[in-house]
Amino acid sequence: MRVFIALDVPDQLRRELCACTERLSDHLLGRFVPCESYHLTLAFMGELDEGQVDDAVAALNDLSAQSAPAILAPSQLGTFGKPIDSVLWMGVEPRAELLVLAERLRSALAGRGLPFDPHEFVPHITLARHARVLCDALPHLELPQPVVATTVGLYASTLGSNGPTYTLVHRCALDG
Repeated sequence: MRVFIALDVPDQLRRELCACTERLSDHLLGRFVPCESYHLTLAFMGELDEGQVDDAVAALNDLSAQSAPAILAPSQLGTFGKPIDSVLWMGVEPRAELLVLAERLRSALAGRGLPFDPHEFVPHITLARHARVLCDALPHLELPQPVVATTVGLYASTLGSNGPTYTLVHRCALDG
């Protein structure tokens, strides 16, 4: 099973990001992520077997017991990749509680011998893939208001011809 662990995007922020993508869709081509799929990845783990998934759930349960909710404060639009084929994302301020949450999670995963992408944590929410982004053509957007994220989930990611589909495997409240 191909999995990742992510903060769930609260409904208020989800609605505001959807409004942003509606404005952006008039100015760029790409495959926009369905609003219900918005999340902030803390750790991409890749393919795991059933025992590893169970270990990831245990690590997530431990994390939720020792971690407080995190503020998601949108900061800027950004891209990964080439301007004619990029990932367009909304950056989120790397506030201390968010960085600590990601580090605790990665430490818990490493402590259980679980794999995860070791790249530097760059807090963002993906808005579009295969986007053709010419920055001078993008409209000015008012950034969504900061919100508090209170849940984190383990998700299965199934790749398909229309992009990935995410299925919740396990969710925990952040109440540490």
